[in-house]
Amino acid sequence: MAVPYSVVAIAPTRCTARLALTPLVSHRPPVFPTDLAAHDRFAQGVALLLGVVGPHGFTFTASAPTRGNDGLLLLAGRFERGTRALAVVDHDGLRTAHYTLDAVTITHDAYMLAVLGRGGSNMFPTFRGDPLDGWRHLAHDLRTYAQVFLRGTDAQFARVAALAQREARRPLHGRDSLPEPPI
Repeated sequence: MAVPYSVVAIAPTRCTARLALTPLVSHRPPVFPTDLAAHDRFAQGVALLLGVVGPHGFTFTASAPTRGNDGLLLLAGRFERGTRALAVVDHDGLRTAHYTLDAVTITHDAYMLAVLGRGGSNMFPTFRGDPLDGWRHLAHDLRTYAQVFLRGTDAQFARVAALAQREARRPLHGRDSLPEPPI
């Protein structure tokens, strides 16, 4: 992005004029129309998820906004209750969701794999359609498949997290994933 400049001084020398430029420094990042849409979408998405996790005692804390390499706004935050958290990142739509219990973190994909198996019917992640679809689909998955995270004990969620970590390491196809042939 070009930095606007102001003329500070023109100092004549022997035959030429010398122009000294200093940048006009703004301490606020520029606000683009797309930023306003991103903040609005993020607020709507957070409200959707609070409708699901809020009744279970979770509260939301937003992180400071940053910019991705593509210049788009990157918004993130955490829904927390005690040592349990759901972290979300919105970058032109909801992109990632991670579950945490104490020091253990698993992705939404790994959680759904542990709960539903390889052919699971989870709706998130989604990367097409309305940018709010990712938030809607995550809300659906939380309501439908994530009851252990929402209201289970820490021990129950720790078991699911351990299974999720094991399942995520298994190959999706190939020799190691095929059952042993009968002898």
